[in-house]
Amino acid sequence: MNLSKQETIPAVNSSVIEKFLAKVDKNGPLWNGTPCWDWKGCKNVKGYGLFSCYKLVQSHRFSYEIFSGPIGEGLTIDHLCRRRGCVNPLHLEVVTRKENVLRGIGLTAKNHQKTHCLRGHSFDEKNTYIYKGIRGCVTCRSESAKKLANKIMNDMTLRLARNKKARERRNSANARGPYRLHI
Repeated sequence: MNLSKQETIPAVNSSVIEKFLAKVDKNGPLWNGTPCWDWKGCKNVKGYGLFSCYKLVQSHRFSYEIFSGPIGEGLTIDHLCRRRGCVNPLHLEVVTRKENVLRGIGLTAKNHQKTHCLRGHSFDEKNTYIYKGIRGCVTCRSESAKKLANKIMNDMTLRLARNKKARERRNSANARGPYRLHI
């Protein structure tokens, strides 16, 4: 079952709205002075409600479109109360996917909120680079590059010294000649 988040709900009549409200408990926990409307119907594995009105739709999207208005193309619904089963239109807001992710509590949101790298350098305009969508610290990158360059130079120096010793051993063996007399 693939539910496209961009699909709008079909036109509904009052009996469909009554059917919807029959699956809502309006006495959920309070958020910002208003109770969550807990969805008591079917939910998907992520905890979002599902409602059938001529086709299967996500209950929070249905609630928003019925009570607040249409959801624009490319936009998604943010649960301001952070409860996926809530369908209270006062707790729902239309936002971009990026805004929704950054408002969340996931790893992307936590990383976005960081102001300093792991070594304490600030993420400012001068000290921040972005590579393939990932933010990094310029200072740490240059320190890492210097360490790598030093390691490569040390390895090359050791390798050259070993090669020199091996050449000297070969040359001294060749100077004695190909045959050695054992007396």
